[in-house]
Amino acid sequence: MTMTTRPAQDADHCLSDHETRARLAGILDTAPALISLHEGKDHRVTYCNALHDHLPGPADRLGKPLVEAMPEFATPEILAQFDRVRATGEAAEATELPVEIAPAPDRPAVIRHFRQVLQPDRDEQGRITGVMRFAFEITDEVAARQSADRARNRLQTLQDSLAAFVGMLTPDGTLTEANETALSAAGLKPEDVIGRKFWDAYWWSWSEDSQTRLKAAVAEAARGETVRYDAEVRVAGGAHIVIDFQLVPVIEADGSVSCIIPSAIDITQRLAAEEQLREALAQHQAFFDNTPVGLAMLDLERRWIRVNPAFAALFGIPACDHIGKRPQEVVPDGVFHPDPVAEIRRTGQPILGYEVRTPTPAFPGQERILVHNFFPIEVDGEMRAVGKSVQDVTEQRAAEDRQALLIAELQHRVKNTLATVQSVARFTARHSEDKAALVASLQDRLAAIARSHDALTRDNWSGQWLTTLIRNEIMPYDNETSDRVTITGDDVRLNPAQVMSFGLALHELATNAAKYGALSVDGGRVEISIRAARGALSRLVWKEIGGPSVEAPTRTGFGSFLLDKVLGAELGATVTTEFESDGLRVVVNAASDRQAPT
Repeated sequence: MTMTTRPAQDADHCLSDHETRARLAGILDTAPALISLHEGKDHRVTYCNALHDHLPGPADRLGKPLVEAMPEFATPEILAQFDRVRATGEAAEATELPVEIAPAPDRPAVIRHFRQVLQPDRDEQGRITGVMRFAFEITDEVAARQSADRARNRLQTLQDSLAAFVGMLTPDGTLTEANETALSAAGLKPEDVIGRKFWDAYWWSWSEDSQTRLKAAVAEAARGETVRYDAEVRVAGGAHIVIDFQLVPVIEADGSVSCIIPSAIDITQRLAAEEQLREALAQHQAFFDNTPVGLAMLDLERRWIRVNPAFAALFGIPACDHIGKRPQEVVPDGVFHPDPVAEIRRTGQPILGYEVRTPTPAFPGQERILVHNFFPIEVDGEMRAVGKSVQDVTEQRAAEDRQALLIAELQHRVKNTLATVQSVARFTARHSEDKAALVASLQDRLAAIARSHDALTRDNWSGQWLTTLIRNEIMPYDNETSDRVTITGDDVRLNPAQVMSFGLALHELATNAAKYGALSVDGGRVEISIRAARGALSRLVWKEIGGPSVEAPTRTGFGSFLLDKVLGAELGATVTTEFESDGLRVVVNAASDRQAPT
């Protein structure tokens, strides 16, 4: 801009030119930029608009070199630009020029930013006469951009520090951003994925199905819908993880989608933990349902919240009919602990072995013995419910009573057996001719006692059938194919004491028959007949046939002692022994109240 005067042709024209310059100066003074004109090698100020008045420096800048008039704009770099424009005639621009300006003499300088344009000023012949300077303050723009950059950097830092995978897509699915978490998880660099279609990136390219589903999801998000689903993706080393994946569209004021934000978190471990939890819960439920002990749970309002099948079976009421009800509502006539919840709260201790005797709907009219245990169920040290176990010990108690009786009976029987052994030993010792005979006889007789014990033990000491007892004692001298021993008549059940006595007596009869009687010779035999009355022994006859001639002994033997003394005492019977010419005959007649009518 050259402000020179031209020869005036007339006064009106001269006035018009003055007005024009005044109007131009007014326009420049109101322009939103610092405008100045400089001439000469020292770039003296020949014009500056009014906006310069707001800058520090001399009040009268005209005619002064640039370094004096505008020192803040006279840095070596700026002066070099002035020189180049003046020398070459080419415009120069500084897009973001920081200038240190003190707002007031007593205030510290601040940095203000300008966009400065330098253009050559030419005369009418095109010669360069100076440099015109335009400086637009952009301090607020720079501050805004720097603030935005800082915000963007903070956002990027935040994104990169997130444990989640975060990125940005264009509506057509092109990936424009990906945070460090997403990249490092797959061992990628930004250039590996930025600018590519999302579904073609490493995470998804392992599976066409995954790519197809992702394309459809991106299309849905581009229409403004949020999409979320669990997806399997590939990460570093070819491993696979499961992510909770989401696409969120960024919707502008006009309703258009400007971009799509994909995000995801790795839920592989969570899914594994959930599966483990489901398995643990299933095992817990199976244990709860299948344990043979009744288990249940009361809330703090004394209502059933869990009941297992065994518990329901004890009371004959389905488990579902317990839930939400108090015990008295389920079994109105039942016998219960007064208030287990209050007692456990008061004492802090479980209630163990609380015994109740009561009929239940499962066993109407029968008194059952139920043992209850109550215990607190705590979470984080706070009682949330009361657990209960219950067992029906009715049969157990009956078994314990039977066991006590059996032990008492066993003690009695052991005493009797020992007494029998003592009697056998004493008698054998008195009637044995020498030590060898004593040992042999005693062994045989103790073996007979042992056989009786074995037979009783097999039948739980409930007794023994007489015919079975006879066969056991005859067996050493007979076999199943022989007819040398015959048993006829009835069979009767002997009690344990009778078994012991009969066992010894039959042993003595069989031994004598084998040594001296019918079973000691070929052709000899034994006939045993039994008669019962009202289920008890009435008469037994032992008859030996075809044996050697026998005579009454001169002294009482052990067999006679057993028959007369022991059997007589056990059965209340009379025993008759007859020594006939062809063999021994023994008749046992039970007491008259046990004999059958003849």
